[in-house]
Amino acid sequence: MMNKIYTGIIYAGLTVLMVFAPLARGATTTRLWAITIVMFVMYTVVFAGLLKKVDENKKLNFRLYWNDYRQGVLFPVLMFVGISVLSFVFSIYKHESFYALLRLLGYVGLYYVIVTNCTKKLLWYLVGVAICMGLGLSVYGLLQYFGLLANEWWEPKIFLSASYVNHNHFAGYLEMVIPAIIGLMISIKKRSSLFVILFISLVIMFTAFIFAQSRSAWICLAVSLLLMNIILIRRKILKTYSIVIFITFVAVVFSYSCYSGGKVSQRAETMVNFAQGDTSIIGIRTSIWQGTVKMIADNPWTGVGIGCFEWDFPKYRPELLGKAGIRPTHAENDYLHMASELGIFGLIFMVWILTLFVSRGIKSNGIMLGCGIGLLSLSLHGLVDFNFHIPANMILFIALAGLVNGDLKC
Repeated sequence: MMNKIYTGIIYAGLTVLMVFAPLARGATTTRLWAITIVMFVMYTVVFAGLLKKVDENKKLNFRLYWNDYRQGVLFPVLMFVGISVLSFVFSIYKHESFYALLRLLGYVGLYYVIVTNCTKKLLWYLVGVAICMGLGLSVYGLLQYFGLLANEWWEPKIFLSASYVNHNHFAGYLEMVIPAIIGLMISIKKRSSLFVILFISLVIMFTAFIFAQSRSAWICLAVSLLLMNIILIRRKILKTYSIVIFITFVAVVFSYSCYSGGKVSQRAETMVNFAQGDTSIIGIRTSIWQGTVKMIADNPWTGVGIGCFEWDFPKYRPELLGKAGIRPTHAENDYLHMASELGIFGLIFMVWILTLFVSRGIKSNGIMLGCGIGLLSLSLHGLVDFNFHIPANMILFIALAGLVNGDLKC
């Protein structure tokens, strides 16, 4: 009886997290009410997961995590948590570090709840929720973008960001969902009605993804889907000519974006200008990266403390940013950001964990292959953005990572 109650809490909590966080404008930490609700629900799910395992085994049986240890994930996760706790000790602002550490422990707990409760039912359920949210947000964003719904609070209006604050982060959400839906389509019969529904949903999401106009997301998803195409060809799931079709499709879409006129084409043209040597479009980000590298050089081992980038960066802010009155809250690069807060070892274990997640996914088939490709795309996007600091995207990332790294029942 209690086992069913705990399972119901886990499913309900995961649903609330995956639905509420994106609708709450990504549940960014600047919106205290949103992140407070997310944290409360997240820890409710974590404790329900712990109580469920206690009820099943009459005690906390750490052998439940043997599968994750066997796959090599448990050690770097524990080390990463340990380094985060150590960075809290040396933090320059312990108040901020405490809440950042609390979020991190919540994410880790959520991951292990999914790993230790992973079944085919949970796999299909969470992927289904993600697809429904991606489709709903895409339709909502497109209606706003074309003026059919009001968007007074949405700035700048030239981008499609749906309920998100930043169009790059909305694109980050879709670049995880799009590969997952492709993986699901591969897993079912092409003539089924579900296949048709998924195909229509994919077209809608891809359209919204283009109008989001996130250049880095365009590149990361294209690279990730190209790898997915190659994997499917090697496994004889797709024919060799499919890669030609994919490359042609990308070329056509990019050419249309460049030469059709309008806002999307202007964004695409900046990518061409950058390839030809025009670096003005990333001048601000480059300056942030330069300042972050100096911060890392001064604090290479312990960092400045988890969650403290914003508070220490002003000492390293380049002149260009100072003149523009820009005070960055993130490094615009999740890897540099992590190194600045946790030190070099924190970065090493972060990359180790992500590599294990992605490699596990791309070694799988069907839905889990799509999930793994989505993890890869967002990991690549982290080189030029801070999607890992957006709770809505991090929750989906954790859900996909937990599914691809789940136990043998999946």
